Amino acid sequence: TYTRVLDLDPENPYAVVGKGQVLMARGQPEQAAQVFRQLLGTQPDFQPALYFLAAAFNETRAESAEAARLLQKYLDQCLNHYWPSRGLASWQLALALEALGEYHQAWEKMTLAMELTHPSDDMKQDANRLEFMAND
Repeated sequence: TYTRVLDLDPENPYAVVGKGQVLMARGQPEQAAQVFRQLLGTQPDFQPALYFLAAAFNETRAESAEAARLLQKYLDQCLNHYWPSRGLASWQLALALEALGEYHQAWEKMTLAMELTHPSDDMKQDANRLEFMAND
């Protein structure tokens, strides 16, 4: 479906995001990162591209510093309620900071994420791990 939409409207950012999310769900985060990076290059004002590219970097455990930078830039913006929430972005930022060995900062962001959203089981697992790492 996203490919058909993109055939008709190659600049549709929501279809590009959908295509990238399908790649993420298929376990292809490197390919998804390429899609999101291209979206960010062609539409730099489309703020969700920052979030999705960083999430792909977190999934691959590559470019963690860039993921943290992108997520902080995303969080510094006024967010549209249709975009990924501050809670989800804070969670992703916590994961990027963890990969950089910044456990105390990661725990702070995770605590914020848990306050801003109803935590999923995955978020709770990450929070338990980060709390241990921050206190160790």
